[in-house]
Amino acid sequence: MRRDEQRTEDYLRDIVQFVGEIEDLCAGVTTEMFISTDVIRSAVLLKLLWIGEAANHIPSDIQTRYPQVPWGRVVAFRNLAIHRYFGISWTRVWDAATVDAPALRAEMKRILTAEFPEEPERAV
Repeated sequence: MRRDEQRTEDYLRDIVQFVGEIEDLCAGVTTEMFISTDVIRSAVLLKLLWIGEAANHIPSDIQTRYPQVPWGRVVAFRNLAIHRYFGISWTRVWDAATVDAPALRAEMKRILTAEFPEEPERAV
């Protein structure tokens, strides 16, 4: 496998991992608890930012093959949260964490299966 292919696989796997970590952080948490708990909000937002950063490194040929993935929205969310942090909507972050991220993880798993035949120790 070429180095750039390995990096792409790593970014896809990172997204899967970060979504799992978000789900762990949000387990048993209500919207109200999320909005009122800075530690959880901050941790979840950080994972979402990392997802956006990883998505930004996915090559355009992969993005083109999987147009059902909202690549641009994922990266735009990251950019907006970084550069306009003072206007973050915590309700939108909650929705991204509990609705958008799990759907994104399912797509990343599909891409990994299609693009990178799994080795047993690298299974998603």
